[in-house]
Amino acid sequence: LEFDNNIGANWSGVPPLEAGLFGLLGLTGFPSGTVDGKLATSVEQNTETWSAFVELTWNISDNFRTIFGVRYSNDEKDIDKVNTITSFNGNSVLPDAVLGGIYTALNFYTVYDYKLDRSEDHVTGNVNFQWDTTDDMMAYLNFATGYKAGGFDTSNNMDRSREFEDETVESIELGLKWTLWDGRARVNGALFQGDYEDVQVSSFEGSGFVVGNAAESEVKGFEVDFDVALTDTVTVNGAFAWLDAEYKDFPGGPCRVDDKLDGSCSAATGGQDLSGTSLQFAPETSGNLGITYRTGMTDNLDFTAAATVLYSDDILIPLTGDPKTIQDSYTKWDARIALESTDGTWSLALVGRNLTDETTFNWANDATLSGDGLGFDRSYFHQLEQPRTYEIQARYNFF
Repeated sequence: LEFDNNIGANWSGVPPLEAGLFGLLGLTGFPSGTVDGKLATSVEQNTETWSAFVELTWNISDNFRTIFGVRYSNDEKDIDKVNTITSFNGNSVLPDAVLGGIYTALNFYTVYDYKLDRSEDHVTGNVNFQWDTTDDMMAYLNFATGYKAGGFDTSNNMDRSREFEDETVESIELGLKWTLWDGRARVNGALFQGDYEDVQVSSFEGSGFVVGNAAESEVKGFEVDFDVALTDTVTVNGAFAWLDAEYKDFPGGPCRVDDKLDGSCSAATGGQDLSGTSLQFAPETSGNLGITYRTGMTDNLDFTAAATVLYSDDILIPLTGDPKTIQDSYTKWDARIALESTDGTWSLALVGRNLTDETTFNWANDATLSGDGLGFDRSYFHQLEQPRTYEIQARYNFF
């Protein structure tokens, strides 16, 4: 009885895991409400960034030029974060300091009060060679470096560092821009590769997301896009990309939740080696193809009908690489029909998305407190994307 009563009394504002534990403490002789507490968090973070850059174009000839660019950047950040455990509705028989120690020992939350600051300086740049091979075609070769500033993880997780480092990249791109058919068609294509150091990654740690650094990753591939006016009323457009994106070196990667709980994978064991695994949200192939028909019904009224098909290869969602959290390849169809004024002042459209009603998700993970290490099957949660939807769009430009 005390077990049931305790769960009911502490359900509001207390995660189910802790509610069950409180009841268990009651069964073992601890008074009801002994560790009844709640987490109070305060975070104040400030960021200041400034930069100076210069860009120079050298026209070597009438059809060949080189563009040089360099940028100096300074990023300063500071954070003041306080995590405390306080009595929930005044029910706990223990003082807040003792509650905080219990919650920390049980690995629910971390109690702390810290102030951190960081400052970083970067010099980045690019060199771009451009060659007008004809009046309608331009080839280019671009070398560039870049960075993403580091910062502070604001989650309540205990296992990870509170600070993550800046991410840097060195990239090269070889491309072509081509206009043809008297300007009625346009084609762009590019080969590219980027080598990243200290890649910033976000992973689910059972109670929330934490941000940290992977070691190295490489992204390479090619992409092409085009649009063609087949007639005065029909245009076709499309894009295709092939991508090879993987972690070249990622020891100590995040663990699956249940593997952490049974002790087979943790910060103490060095995590899991994710070297050679794909990057998140980076399908190997993807593309789209669309067709639009537009015609004038009167001197002031136009009719438009359009359809688009989108394709994506398999997508790795969470960092842990669990095959049951991979989004399988899919194809979706969208369509739009509209009436609009010739001068663009107003439009009225009917839009259909995902017309074949494909079931897809944009996030998935194994659920906390589920898995083989606890003696029962692992459970998963998925965040679904929109099913087949229809909408009416109305637009009017007042200016």
